[in-house]
Amino acid sequence: MKKLKFLLILVPVFMAFSCSPKLSQTATSGYANEMVEEAADWDYALLHVYRPGSLKGAVIGYDVHLGDELIGRVKNKWKTTVEVRDFGQSTVWARTESKTEIPINLERGREYYVRCGVKMGIAVGRPSLELVSKRTGKPEFDAIK
Repeated sequence: MKKLKFLLILVPVFMAFSCSPKLSQTATSGYANEMVEEAADWDYALLHVYRPGSLKGAVIGYDVHLGDELIGRVKNKWKTTVEVRDFGQSTVWARTESKTEIPINLERGREYYVRCGVKMGIAVGRPSLELVSKRTGKPEFDAIK
């Protein structure tokens, strides 16, 4: 009988949380919408590019580009923010012994985070680039001093 009372209390509580608009909205928002943060009054996009500290490939550095423009030299524990005014489809890329690139669709008033790293190659480490959500990128970016 105690188990039945417990279930009678537990089921409505579970239903209330599972039908919550906040939870269902989060579940349907999708990963793509988490990739960017919007600020309607900006006439530019912000591109945050960073490399967290790691012992793996710590001494390997490489240049990272947005299209034809050099963003900077990626090193261990490095970060930069670029204001972009040329909107539309572009590519973030880097090269050591091989070229790595990721497509990015830059829109006015949005914020993007690109995490850089190093993968092991044959002779030299290869660059790795990943577009991450603000939820992931902002704390990692802010932690770099």
